[in-house]
Amino acid sequence: MLTYFMIICLLVFLDQLTKHLIVIHLEEGKYKVIIPRFFKITSVRNQGAAMGILSGQRVLFTIIPTLAILVLSYILYLEGNFFKNPIFTVSIILLISGALGNLLCRLFRKEVVDFLIFSLFGYDSPVFNLADLFIGFGMLGFVFREII
Repeated sequence: MLTYFMIICLLVFLDQLTKHLIVIHLEEGKYKVIIPRFFKITSVRNQGAAMGILSGQRVLFTIIPTLAILVLSYILYLEGNFFKNPIFTVSIILLISGALGNLLCRLFRKEVVDFLIFSLFGYDSPVFNLADLFIGFGMLGFVFREII
């Protein structure tokens, strides 16, 4: 369990560090192209859920992730045997890390910092952050686990 806790701490640290670097080095609303026509970073603040949905519902976005983190931590404690269920264990770790990363932003910044944009076939993805990426891959892990 200590190893899982350390991995979660590392992932949350990376999420918070990248958000902090964006805040101090890139003016809000500006962007920098990293790989032309594929990847750029920007600086956007979000007070709601994905793409600003339910903006201003800070209490809701504090209670739900807190409950999710507690429930997922308990499940990880009961079922988190990496050698028995590696996809399940990694998925839970990613979900906890993502939920905690965005929760910390909401608690201390009063908003979430989003900064990653990928372009595919001429269309830009919604702006997201590492915590969102962790949550997305955690959910994909659950879907993948159910399929195989």
